[in-house]
Amino acid sequence: MRKDKSNIIYKKIKRDILKGELKSGDTIPSERELMKIFNMSRTPIRKALDELERENLITRRIGDGTYVNIPILDQVINKFYSFTEEMKKRKKTPTGKVVNFEEKEDDIYGIYSEKAQVYEIERIKYADGEPLMYSQTIIPKKIVPELTKEILEKKPLYEILREKCNFQVLKAEQKIKPCLVNKIEAEYLNVAEGSLGILIERKLFMEKDIIEYSKGVVRGDRFEFTIKYNMEEEEQ
Repeated sequence: MRKDKSNIIYKKIKRDILKGELKSGDTIPSERELMKIFNMSRTPIRKALDELERENLITRRIGDGTYVNIPILDQVINKFYSFTEEMKKRKKTPTGKVVNFEEKEDDIYGIYSEKAQVYEIERIKYADGEPLMYSQTIIPKKIVPELTKEILEKKPLYEILREKCNFQVLKAEQKIKPCLVNKIEAEYLNVAEGSLGILIERKLFMEKDIIEYSKGVVRGDRFEFTIKYNMEEEEQ
């Protein structure tokens, strides 16, 4: 969520896909056409398309074009994932570093019907001093009006939410899928660019309101996820 030109293109195309304005199989304009539409050079255009392809939202076919992907099958995991809580269970000390914190107006890829004041937060999460996760988070300002970078440096986000607004997660949607670590993530996670990562994308709801959108990448060489379910409950 950095202030670079590619983010403008990335957000616009992703918003159009998530809102259904661009559907599976639709053609994305060529790089040259996007350069004219956004009045930008080829470099930020390619960077935006790289990120969209990494998230499996589009496919680029050499000599053919760029297309919106058919949605992949979701595997439901019936457990809310918290990095901090998971590290504590493993007797590790979780810590975090805020590398970017800003307040702006956004509609979170069309999740909200209109733009609202939000916090955009980038963090690195550590276990026993080792960087394991890089996350990007958007929170509506109305949820925690006085949130600051300094507060986030001292406490986990969900602890702050519990204290400030009697926070309870009533519903969460998570998508977990493999990805290739990009240049920024590689730098923060101390791994090679292009190495395997695991992308965790999440929306949190309190009643009908979305109170958090987050996208985090964990190191693929240090993580695996196990799905547990009760066969008896599944058959009922």
